[in-house]
Amino acid sequence: MEGQALQVAAAGYVALAVDLFRGKLPRTAEERAEIARTTPEGQRERDVQAAVHFLRKHSSVRPDLIGVMGWCMGGTYAFRLAVADPALRVAVIRYGNVFGDPKEVNNPITVKKINARVLGIFGGKDERIPLTNVRRFEDQMKGFGKAVEIVVYPEAGHAFEVPGSSAGYRADDTADAWKRTITFLRMNLAQR
Repeated sequence: MEGQALQVAAAGYVALAVDLFRGKLPRTAEERAEIARTTPEGQRERDVQAAVHFLRKHSSVRPDLIGVMGWCMGGTYAFRLAVADPALRVAVIRYGNVFGDPKEVNNPITVKKINARVLGIFGGKDERIPLTNVRRFEDQMKGFGKAVEIVVYPEAGHAFEVPGSSAGYRADDTADAWKRTITFLRMNLAQR
């Protein structure tokens, strides 16, 4: 994530990487699950919201032009922040759960709260994020007249942008996703 934040900064934006593991570096799925189990309820949401609060006060940032971007779990928290923060300008959700909680899958009221322009990047063969949920999210966003662009890479699995991913790293899809992201940011956020 640090590398991704540096890429965003190199493209001309103020970037802040939020450590959702609070200094712990899980190396296995079991370690990630243990950290998730022991993290207090709502802590990650509070951490992401605190980061946005910090940026809104930062002298190099226009408080009306703040966005969030996340991959996997971070993509889920990007979605949740877009729901919770009506002033958020953009949200880039990279193979995150666009309903954050299974009970929200059929809840259009959740989606209606989003004011941010959304770019969603997903893998067509992602077994963790059902494309039916992604398409339902897209349809609900469009139904409410919200700005949304969903990109699905048909042959990509979960975490396809991560070298060494168990689902398979896809260099061409990763490059295209990054190009689309920068175009999206340039259209919707001011650079430094």
